[in-house]
Amino acid sequence: MEFNLENSFKEINKDIESNNFQEALDKINYIFNLVDANQIEITSNFLIDLLDTRSFILTVMGKNTEALEDINRAIEEKSSISANNDEQIAKLLIHRGLNYFYLENFDSSLKDFNTAIEILQNLQSNDNSIKLSQTFLNRSALFKKQGLKNESLEDINRAISLLNKENNPKHAFALINALIEKGLFLMEEEKFFESAYNFNIALSKSRELLNSDNLKILGTHMRLIYYIIIATLASGKNQNSITQILTETRSLIAKFGANEEVRYWLNKIGEIINI
Repeated sequence: MEFNLENSFKEINKDIESNNFQEALDKINYIFNLVDANQIEITSNFLIDLLDTRSFILTVMGKNTEALEDINRAIEEKSSISANNDEQIAKLLIHRGLNYFYLENFDSSLKDFNTAIEILQNLQSNDNSIKLSQTFLNRSALFKKQGLKNESLEDINRAISLLNKENNPKHAFALINALIEKGLFLMEEEKFFESAYNFNIALSKSRELLNSDNLKILGTHMRLIYYIIIATLASGKNQNSITQILTETRSLIAKFGANEEVRYWLNKIGEIINI
């Protein structure tokens, strides 16, 4: 049977990028049906990628138990072809750790995050920095869930330090997200000045990314503006900065327009202050 696996996988990834998760899932299941019926053959590496992709979709859809089945199968397949710990096994462990987290199996989640972090640190590759920093943030969320606030903040700081150290423009969006996590952590601790400081650093970096070819950052930018206003109002000082930031908001909307994500954050801003 003639079937182009490469083109099919590209279509699946396009569906995922467009949030058409059910369509992507249907296409993956169709491929598995062809494999089970011996109508096509796939390599072990393609099988691992397919299982990993389906597990991601199932995770997004909240089907964590099913996602775990695919991840465990992918890890078994990976172990059967290689005993080396590489970036792919780290990625699978991160995905499994997330699903354990959602299922509140925190011990297993922590074990997978710890192992993934150890693997990525040993690889010592700049390409792994974003994945490693995100795993620190994942573990931070786990520590926070367990009430381990100091450990949670330490992991957030590790993620920020790692991304700052690399000073790679490709890591800018990941750094912005890490700074947001720290700002939110400090806000919950009612440390509003420190919180606003981190949000403002993130906002400065998102300004550098804002252009007509990179409008994906605009939603995050508006989210930051919302958080800065909240932190400023809570601190009771620097009210003039709110006027300045609202002027910036109006200017950005006039220049770039507003998609669904941007409108959401504009509505959130409108709930607390007149824009």
